[in-house]
Amino acid sequence: MGGNGRNSAAGRRTPAVLRFPADLTTPVRAFLALASPEGESFLLESVAGGESQARYSFLGFGPSEVFEAGRSARLRRGKDVQDLHGNPSEALARWVEGFTGPAEGLPAPFLGGAVGWMDFSSFAYYEPNLDSAFPGARDPRAVFGFFTEGLVLDHLKQEGFLYRLPEDGETPGDASTRLRDLLRRLEGAVPAPSERGRWRLEREPDRGRFSRNLEDVREAILAGDAYQVVVSEPFEGTYDGDPFGVYRRLRRLNPSPYHFYISLAGRQVVGASPEMLVRVQGGTVSTVPIAGTRRRGATAEEDLRLERDLLADPKELAEHAMLVDLARNDLGRACEPGSVEVPVQAAVERFSHVMHITSEVQGRLAPGRTALDALGAAFPAGTVSGAPKIRAAQILSRLEGEDRGLYGGAAGVMDPAGNLELCIAIRTLEFEGRRVRFRSGAGIVADSREEAEWDEIHQKAAAALSALAGE
Repeated sequence: MGGNGRNSAAGRRTPAVLRFPADLTTPVRAFLALASPEGESFLLESVAGGESQARYSFLGFGPSEVFEAGRSARLRRGKDVQDLHGNPSEALARWVEGFTGPAEGLPAPFLGGAVGWMDFSSFAYYEPNLDSAFPGARDPRAVFGFFTEGLVLDHLKQEGFLYRLPEDGETPGDASTRLRDLLRRLEGAVPAPSERGRWRLEREPDRGRFSRNLEDVREAILAGDAYQVVVSEPFEGTYDGDPFGVYRRLRRLNPSPYHFYISLAGRQVVGASPEMLVRVQGGTVSTVPIAGTRRRGATAEEDLRLERDLLADPKELAEHAMLVDLARNDLGRACEPGSVEVPVQAAVERFSHVMHITSEVQGRLAPGRTALDALGAAFPAGTVSGAPKIRAAQILSRLEGEDRGLYGGAAGVMDPAGNLELCIAIRTLEFEGRRVRFRSGAGIVADSREEAEWDEIHQKAAAALSALAGE
């Protein structure tokens, strides 16, 4: 099939849609009614600014095919596996082109498309000279399922949209029958699963290693090799329980713009990320760099004092400005010359355990460029790697000495209209069988204070640890 692995007409199928009142339907209940948490499925939610529920929630199940990439790429349809030609980033682009098509006039966004994630080591797909920097990268390191069935909940209008992209040869009547069956499942009784589980921490951050790494980064900065390097530390252990229960706790403990539960390729990914990597919508490319952190205050007065302290900290402001410049340069690789701007700069955004300095960078996609080009230009974010990104990744490979997994990578969606939105995979846990792991990091610059950076790593990990502990 020429290497792209799907019929290009497939993505241009008009979805069958069943609209229904959804004032009594919650995303979690709908997911439990329609999907199998341990099967291949997803649930995406958002709390805008960490404070108010966003308009839409999305869920899907039973992908028709799954793109997987390790050192090479392949396409899985049920038990059939097809090897794809070329660099995995090129194979991904061809696969996405195969289902790109017009999607105007739909009653809700994202009525079918690709959902998945990319490990940090996927950086080597876009910078092949980095392949040697990720010798322990796992397989697969990038996974996206193409979901043809699912549900969109519109919380503003309190409506639901069950959808199905018909298979070849399937009649509209067949699709309608399937959607009515799904609605009956949704309206039926749903047993309440237990959120309880047993978490055992077996590996945690090592202060001595972190101290040595911080000094090594300082030396690299003084030698002119880098301006900043984001050093991370591991949390690993076993969890006896349902990862979806951890997702439910994490979404309550740490309301965030990007909540995701994605189960693909034998792994369950649970995230509450505050930070967009890249969005392409109608030709507009956006990213929202976050850099600069303080804990939340115990009172409103202390919270305000900490905000003022954050905005008066020259180290935090300089680090943030540097990463905004890096984001501008990244977007400039895929955008029209002169179109990249910063409409929001150095605003403070609050989350459950921390507050951050955030900015927004936007540009117009250049003619001949695609959303996948914008993804390649932005990946990985400088806020989780460093600056310059390639040299920072090389330094991190030497210092951390192991595969980061999903930490610093990305998770999100690509739709049949050529749009995409991926967040940075931070505050994100990975489950595989009984094993669970995640990482937390801090950006090191020349004048970083070890105690402050060590505390930041633990502040960022607090919500994930609480969710695992059942708090």
